[in-house]
Amino acid sequence: MPFFASAADVDCYVGGVLRLAATDPVLGPQLARAAMTLRLSCTDLPAHLVLDLRDPVAVVWNGIGVAADVELHCESDVLDGVLRGEVDVVDALARGVIHARGQVSKALKVLPVLEQAYPFYRQLVAVKERATSDLPGVLP
Repeated sequence: MPFFASAADVDCYVGGVLRLAATDPVLGPQLARAAMTLRLSCTDLPAHLVLDLRDPVAVVWNGIGVAADVELHCESDVLDGVLRGEVDVVDALARGVIHARGQVSKALKVLPVLEQAYPFYRQLVAVKERATSDLPGVLP
């Protein structure tokens, strides 16, 4: 069963942790140094997040019409795996699990900064997992 039930889930969890990183006093300025726009699109859900990595950093939900320097497309479960630290982005790009348009090297420079937000994401999704496992008739 996919982790995200809807595009709104993608915004809540992925968008939520990216907004947290954008407003973080350490990560926000590091992200702003990238001076680029990155679109993350899910291929299995109508979910599109645009990261405007300029000062001030902004995360735009369903920013379909916003021009992006780099676009990354993948299934929502792959995006979840990336943010959990279980899927290596470079390997996924090489295997065609993540499809990219634009200057991928620019996006890869931001990766070490985003990786610092992975623990926050794991904490955020743990709340959802606990809530789901507590439902009657749902196996953990």
